Amino acid sequence: MAESEGGAERRRYERFYVDEAPVELRRGGLISLLGLGRIRGGVVNLSEGGIRVAVPSRLPSRKTVRCQLRTERFQDPLEAVGEVLWCERDLMSEKGFLVGILFRDLEPRHARKIMAMREWYASPEVKARMAARYA
Repeated sequence: MAESEGGAERRRYERFYVDEAPVELRRGGLISLLGLGRIRGGVVNLSEGGIRVAVPSRLPSRKTVRCQLRTERFQDPLEAVGEVLWCERDLMSEKGFLVGILFRDLEPRHARKIMAMREWYASPEVKARMAARYA
């Protein structure tokens, strides 16, 4: 995820929407070691650069989180470490928040998985299924 400066887009990777994929975010430090600090949410969109997720509670900016994403199509999880860039109220949800996370040092195998996920979510099969669901 990248910031916009003076209206100019600075994203390196194209984002794509992910339908109904659960994500788990784990905060670092002692909280994580104790098994606390786990937040479950849903993926809104994804790219090799980062992820936007919908979660039930606010996350502080500049904090490091470990993301674990599972999808119906790709059974082995996508795991990445990222930094929370922003967190804001989700205007479509009374209690939820949207969070933008920038991936840090994404492993090549996970970048390849994201490319495969992009192709899958852009496929006619998935687009038709999503259109039928939201019609």
